[in-house]
Order: sequence, then C-alpha cells, then structure tokens
Amino acid sequence: MQDPILIVGGNSGIGLETVRMLQAQRIPMVAAARTPGPLQSLGIPVQAFEASNPGSLDLPEKLSGVVYFPGSI
Repeated sequence: MQDPILIVGGNSGIGLETVRMLQAQRIPMVAAARTPGPLQSLGIPVQAFEASNPGSLDLPEKLSGVVYFPGSI
C-alpha cells in the first residue's frame, strides 16, 4: 500500500480539485487545514492547522509527499 500524501489546506479552488484528482486515483491522503470542510466530507482525515500558529500534527510515520495549498495567510 502506498504511503499517504499530506495535504495542507485544499478546502477550495485548485487545492480541492487536486484532492479530487488524487482521490480518483485512489491515492491515500491525510490533511491539515483550518477547518475540516469539504476535505472531511470526501472522507479524508483532517487535523486542525493554522499556518500563522503551527502546532504539532499527528502524522503517519512515513509520507509519500506533501502538497501545500496556501490560503490567505
């Protein structure tokens, strides 16, 4: 099984469409975003994350990659 990709942001626009494309390819993902929003409704586990005040995230030991979709910071 492939290691998941970490999605940072991605609740709208290009980020959300990229998530949908990855999901269509059955690529596992975990996410960190301000709000769960559409990512959670797509079945992707979402952890609370605020870029201006980052805390620690509970991530898998190994990731395939990171995709960062900055909103307004």
